[in-house]
Amino acid sequence: MPCKIFINIGLPKSASTALQSNFYPYIQRINYLGRNYKGNSKIFDELYDYIEGNRILLDQDLQILRTKFKRQLSKDINLISHEGWMVPHHNNSDEKNIKVISQYDKIKRLINFFSGLNLPCRYFVIMRERLEGTVSLFISRQNQLVKFLGPECVSLDKLLDKYEKKDKHAYFLNLLFSVYDKEKLKKVFKEQELKFFEFEDLQFNQNKFLKDFCRFLNIEVEKSFLQKIKIKENVTFKLNKKPFSYSPNKAFKIIKFLLPSFVKQKFKFIKNYYLFKELFLKKNFISNKSRENLKMILDELK
Repeated sequence: MPCKIFINIGLPKSASTALQSNFYPYIQRINYLGRNYKGNSKIFDELYDYIEGNRILLDQDLQILRTKFKRQLSKDINLISHEGWMVPHHNNSDEKNIKVISQYDKIKRLINFFSGLNLPCRYFVIMRERLEGTVSLFISRQNQLVKFLGPECVSLDKLLDKYEKKDKHAYFLNLLFSVYDKEKLKKVFKEQELKFFEFEDLQFNQNKFLKDFCRFLNIEVEKSFLQKIKIKENVTFKLNKKPFSYSPNKAFKIIKFLLPSFVKQKFKFIKNYYLFKELFLKKNFISNKSRENLKMILDELK
């Protein structure tokens, strides 16, 4: 029996990071070859560079990469996942050098690569409700958005105004607001099978999610699975169930201006601490009006 390959099209803010950190690598019978936060394999980094468009491969070079990838496959079940494939820019830590790239172009390269392996491949995605997903994505990507689009885009209202003006960033914003477009994703896959799991099940009905997921992979449900999928990573900030983002207040801006660069770099990690956030960052809540305006734009893009 040929080995099987399962590929998670990791939508952002849909538990991809948590599953890649705490669940996928620990499933028995699974050879996990995806994003690994303890360190990616060399072959996965090469595949990532190709999918992201960092490397343009001729047919011969692409076939060499496929051959190398095949050597890493087990005889049973292989699982690949990355949370950046549906993000419309290069998913790296260099926030000052953001390059816009269509998430659908990435997926086409992904399909092209695995189709050339001539092995059974099945794709799946954990789909999140479009409005909630886009709000959460805006909050989580705020640093990149501000540096790429301008400081005014710390506000969702300003970002939506920018979209309405159809300026030089219109292409990027169209891609950003299409991340959770289920129908567009289906069209890209065409004849390829794409299985949809619901993010709400993963949040509120984990037993159902596990049964559906394990049935899809044809593996047994283990008792330890339930605890592993309950672990959360990079959760969107909320207060009284209302999502918000952080932005610098005046005190923070003054301190940042006065401090030398090497000091700012050395203490960059401190921004993660609660006390720092309460003293130097202000909360920007997503208003109901902003959500309504965003929903209108998402409906227009269908």
